[in-house]
Amino acid sequence: MFQFMPDETLVDYSGPIGLDHILMNCAECPQIAFRVLHLKSQLVEREVALCGAHYTDACARYPEFRRALAAA
Repeated sequence: MFQFMPDETLVDYSGPIGLDHILMNCAECPQIAFRVLHLKSQLVEREVALCGAHYTDACARYPEFRRALAAA
């Protein structure tokens, strides 16, 4: 289950194709990713690939996540 780390924010998101032009897999299951989230905290920047189901779950669990994606 996707969780934000302390002081982490969503800075951007992209489609599931990685830099090497290969589809990324979900970080939570073996499905192909729907979105790749670009997250940043004071110490770490990370990318988290999520399939449609886990992406929907993350949107339901984090209202601020939905607002950030709507504004982007």
